[in-house]
Amino acid sequence: MALHAGEVQFDRHGVTSAAVNHTFRLLDARPVKTALADSSGALALVTSGWFFEDVVRHSVTVDPASFRPVWVSEKETSTVAWIALPDHPYPPDPAALTVPAPEPTARSVPAAMFSMRGDIPDFVGRHDELRTLLDTVVTAASQPVRGIAVHAVDGMPGVGKTAFSIHAAHHLADRFPDGQIFLELYGHSPTQTPRDPADALASLLVATGMEQSALPHELDDRARLWRDRIAGKKVLLVLDDAASHDQLRPLLPGTPDCFVLITSRHRLPALDGVHALLLDVMPSDQAACLLLTLAAHAPSSTDADSGAATPTTVEAEVEAVARVVQLCGFLPLAIALAAGRLRSHPTWSIAYLADLLDQAPDRLAHLAGGDRSIRAAFTVSYQHLTAQRRWIFTLLGVHPGPSIDVYALAALADCSLTQAHDHLEALHADCLIQETAPGRFQLHDLLRVYAGSLAATADQADTERAMRQVLDYYLHTAATADGHMTVWTTPTVTITLHTPAHHPDVDTRQRARAWLDTELATLTTCLDHATGHPDLVIALSTTLHNYLRVSCEYEQALRIHHTALAAAERTQDRLGQATTLTYLGRVYYLRGDWTRAQQRHAHALQLFTDLGDQRGQANTLSDLGAVYYLPGEYERAQEVLAHALQLFTDLGDQRGQANTLASLGRVYYLRGEYERAQEVLAHALQLLTDLGDQRGQANALHFLGHLYYLRGDWDRAQHVLDQGHNLWVDLGSRRGQAQTMLGLGRVRHQQGDYDQALDLLTQAHALYAATGERDGQADTLNSLGDLALDHPPAGDPHALFTQAHTLARTIGTALHEAHALAGLGRCAHRAHDLPTATTAFTQALTIYQRLGSPATATITRYLADLHHNTNQHPETP
Repeated sequence: MALHAGEVQFDRHGVTSAAVNHTFRLLDARPVKTALADSSGALALVTSGWFFEDVVRHSVTVDPASFRPVWVSEKETSTVAWIALPDHPYPPDPAALTVPAPEPTARSVPAAMFSMRGDIPDFVGRHDELRTLLDTVVTAASQPVRGIAVHAVDGMPGVGKTAFSIHAAHHLADRFPDGQIFLELYGHSPTQTPRDPADALASLLVATGMEQSALPHELDDRARLWRDRIAGKKVLLVLDDAASHDQLRPLLPGTPDCFVLITSRHRLPALDGVHALLLDVMPSDQAACLLLTLAAHAPSSTDADSGAATPTTVEAEVEAVARVVQLCGFLPLAIALAAGRLRSHPTWSIAYLADLLDQAPDRLAHLAGGDRSIRAAFTVSYQHLTAQRRWIFTLLGVHPGPSIDVYALAALADCSLTQAHDHLEALHADCLIQETAPGRFQLHDLLRVYAGSLAATADQADTERAMRQVLDYYLHTAATADGHMTVWTTPTVTITLHTPAHHPDVDTRQRARAWLDTELATLTTCLDHATGHPDLVIALSTTLHNYLRVSCEYEQALRIHHTALAAAERTQDRLGQATTLTYLGRVYYLRGDWTRAQQRHAHALQLFTDLGDQRGQANTLSDLGAVYYLPGEYERAQEVLAHALQLFTDLGDQRGQANTLASLGRVYYLRGEYERAQEVLAHALQLLTDLGDQRGQANALHFLGHLYYLRGDWDRAQHVLDQGHNLWVDLGSRRGQAQTMLGLGRVRHQQGDYDQALDLLTQAHALYAATGERDGQADTLNSLGDLALDHPPAGDPHALFTQAHTLARTIGTALHEAHALAGLGRCAHRAHDLPTATTAFTQALTIYQRLGSPATATITRYLADLHHNTNQHPETP
């Protein structure tokens, strides 16, 4: 008895269908007759390979281990079959379930089973991906229970999915002696419709040696016959450019000895048992190698005498290659097309091509050759989208930032969150956007250019409305988040907000900070795209200032505030100019650029005065006070701070009063007026505590801690500095944490806890270095030098003081310069180098005297006693 399943039909010549033929071939097979003859029973059962795999192997009433596999070669049929003896069964043997190799004498493989395309001779890179794939095949082959091995290679258009799959197939060819088939499915062809799976199965069945006229008509019957025809055979199948899951399912073999590689521009999550292999753009080194290999390009200039490339030309060529592959987005198709341009223009240097791509209004126009182009590759995917989704993709070319989430898309497209989520998921499934983090997506550089070109040809009223909607969304959410940020002063600019339909929850400081951290790059580029909305540019600059300051994003702050200043100047918005000049002055101050800080604040003060804006004047004068005292202009700082304090008092601005009092307290203790400083700082701290201003409290505690340190009250200094440090940690201010760590390190030094002091000072220096604050770095280097004189593991004191001196002179911080000189004098004294010590102490004394610093008395005493106490180790000034 023979069992098989399939469509039973007669053609017009009376020929039975392939399914009936197959059944009779099994019944006539020599192995079946032999098994029956050798059995003492009266019945033999033979099933086709498909029937055994799909039915018997999963049966709960029949033990599949009582079947034995055999090879059947009868007329046109060459396949595996399974024999059982129902009335005298074989003993169950799980090991017998392995399909045997075909009999050599019965094997005749049609040439059509070897239709794999030729490998690319100049294939470059993809070593890691290839190794991953090969290792998977080897590992799977060693498993006792195996399923069919199916790998789906997906990725954006032009990433090289087909080339990679063919290359991999050639590496695997010797493992699949029964066939290596390449089948195009035309899922994204500009000239062909996606291939019908019944038609694809017809091609596969004919490749196995069947006649076209013998093929069953129904899709399911063809699929079963295909699985049966290659059951037990080792066949490698590349299904190129798949359109969908439904197109692929009927084509998959049913035997574990086959291996299938699928390429598709669609991700295939609904295809069970498929191993996904995402092909990304190439690493920069592989991309450069690909360009040079395909271009076969010689160096553009050589040494006139030797004819060899000089180091200079080689370096320039390497830089040009890096520029070209970057402008190609590291995309293999784009790189290949760029290489083709070089081959067809022998006079072009790679640097010339780089400039051409960089400066071209339409970069994609230069990435074309013959019937291939980047634009065409992208257009095929674009045309397969629905009309609504094409518009969404076009709007992504309007979006200003490098990445987008569901809220921003909802604002951009004026749709619901559910719709925005569905759009992003669909575009991601089509490999047109990349997921950079959970819920965040971005366009590849060249896809961004393509989307931008689509937006440029769309209705400008629609794209402008979309742009304004998303800008309003970002401003509103940034302003909401700013409400949880540290506040320094009361703003002088009033911001009008438009509430979007959907926005994320930024209702805590942590959430607000996380959102701003994530969106900073997008918010920065928003300003570049909002040139037609100067009010929004100035508002966004104002909104972001507190965050940029507390997060120490000084470079971004300069870019943002300069953009806002240009917008204010262009529209003659004097209040906007004054406000952004104040912000720029603060950033320059934090970077240790006192000259620029003074210039920006002075200009802002003049504008606020002309406008009669008292609050603006008060804010700017308070900032100027801080700028003046760091270079050592204590008297001038005290004067402008007193003026600011009066203005804040007149305005009833308690936060302004408190912050200005704290700055005045610092000036007082720098001038040695400790009692007055303590009184003012205590008043400032009380005001700030009453206001609930944590930032202000932390700052006042920092100043109080330093005052106690100067007075030698180590315990109280440690107590208030610990309080301040905890507040800075809660606020997430790296600069504030660095300040209190520096203060605590000094205190620990004086308390004799050298190891703890070294740890704190080292952390403080690292934070200052990370934020680019040179004033803090110089101050910390001096304190490390002081510690190193008592604790050698802290480093070389002379080197530390030298670094501090160089840095202090560069930025013009007189107090730190004098401290460094005094430290160098102590180092020289220890080395018994009296002339050098005298010179250093004298230079330090000159600065301290000019500053009116209480350290003047200490240095004077050093100089007076220097030649009489050569073994004395001077104390820290």
